Amino acid sequence: MGIKLGADLTITKSGKYFRDSYNPSSTWWVIGLSYWEINDTLKKKKLLDEEGNVSLDGVKLIWNEIEKHPFTEDKVLAHISRHRNDLGNLGVHKYTPENIRKWIQYFQKGDKEMRSFWKEAIKLKSSVEFSV
Repeated sequence: MGIKLGADLTITKSGKYFRDSYNPSSTWWVIGLSYWEINDTLKKKKLLDEEGNVSLDGVKLIWNEIEKHPFTEDKVLAHISRHRNDLGNLGVHKYTPENIRKWIQYFQKGDKEMRSFWKEAIKLKSSVEFSV
């Protein structure tokens, strides 16, 4: 098995898929969450089985954590500033308003997709395959 470079998530009942990276382009990093910390919490509470399936109670726990971490432009700007040398087009001479705007839009889209994913899992009362 190779090195995992992201979180691969699938809603069991619908097959909807969401992938988030383990690098500065991570939606969760922007809002202040960590897949590793959530993974540990799920294991301790026995809400994640050996095959990597998060129970419905685990899905609800994750959603509650997400709701505690709203997406804001201030968070995005702080994240971009902190990681600008690691975000491809924001290197030393490319830290421009246009490139910053593109990253804000990228993170807005990712956050919307991520939240939609977890909302669907809740609505369907589904477990989630949680490969992190």
